[in-house]
Amino acid sequence: MPYIEPSTQELADRNLANIEARLNQNTPPAEKAFNRVISAMEAMSGKGLYAFARDRAEANLALTADADSLSLIGAEYDITRVPAKAWEGLLRFLIPDGETLSMSTVFLGPQGLRYTVTASATAPQGSPGSGALAPIVCEIDGPSGNLARGDTLPIQTPIAGFPQTAQAEGVTALGTDIEDLEDYRRRILDAERAEGGGGNAADYRSWAQSVPGVLRAYPFSGPPPSITPVPGQRVVYVEAAPEISADGIAPQSLLDLVRAAIITSEDGMSREILGLPIGPDLLYVRSIIRTPVYVQIAGLSVSSGSIGEAEDSVETALSALLRTFSPFVQGLDADFDELDEVVASMLAREAQNVLDAYGGTAENAVFGLSPGTWTGRYNLMPYEKLKLGGITFTEAGA
Repeated sequence: MPYIEPSTQELADRNLANIEARLNQNTPPAEKAFNRVISAMEAMSGKGLYAFARDRAEANLALTADADSLSLIGAEYDITRVPAKAWEGLLRFLIPDGETLSMSTVFLGPQGLRYTVTASATAPQGSPGSGALAPIVCEIDGPSGNLARGDTLPIQTPIAGFPQTAQAEGVTALGTDIEDLEDYRRRILDAERAEGGGGNAADYRSWAQSVPGVLRAYPFSGPPPSITPVPGQRVVYVEAAPEISADGIAPQSLLDLVRAAIITSEDGMSREILGLPIGPDLLYVRSIIRTPVYVQIAGLSVSSGSIGEAEDSVETALSALLRTFSPFVQGLDADFDELDEVVASMLAREAQNVLDAYGGTAENAVFGLSPGTWTGRYNLMPYEKLKLGGITFTEAGA
């Protein structure tokens, strides 16, 4: 049932009516009449209690809770907000066999960032040219410190007889900002709406989205396209957070981390005992793709402002709208969240909502996956998200 919070005046009028009913007499109209004063005082007190009740109700619902309250809700499901994290990886330093790269040695990366060796490493004997493989970490949290395999880092303080540079060999963790509050809220809602079962779709999503840098995971039964299906196959499509990839395309380093999180628990135990499809031919972790959509708005006219301003506003609105469409995982996502079918009328309605501010109208809106090839309806593939590839306008009477 809805929560209705009366105004202070409504509470005062209600209190006065109750007093008059009990006394069986009317109250004088004077503002300082006792019955009116006590009714107003009780109304102000009651208003505070209503506000407190609203605040507590909002704090107990994941949909409305603030950051502190959301953390308390998340604790009930063992879901914590992912903190900002620094990039961690492995560094190969081609020092002679038997030589040791000391802990705390510093290398320099892009933009002058410092990367520190966290454990000493010795080049093995009998493996000429292999060098030492050491763990390193960036000095600051966030995506600015992310490196890719093969990136070169000069040593800060040269060592006699040692090379001057090293190469990033692998990624242990991507650098990310603190998890966006709304992304954290969505993970908690996922936990509230779905029940894990030791290896069902809800678990795969939870395990994948626990990896810093993952915005959303879409688990499906069966293999990716073009792979011959066999029993037990499962594919998880990964959408990267904006700080990792503006279009959400997950790099291989992030996919590797997701796969590791799925097949191994946080305490390092293999989940194979649960019967998970962890074999190379059973579990696939792939990135989403971003499909460009081309839109044409025909018969545009405005009565206030300029045509150019209206066109820019419509383009911005449609670009934002198209990015809200997502693959739908049957049995995992709530039906009321399903938004995996694009219909031309939806784009037309969004454009008209914008044009209302300009006193404008448009005769028609069409879209397609290539310019000039229009369709009225399009269903997303499981691995697909959308973006605005281009938009054209024709003015009324043109």
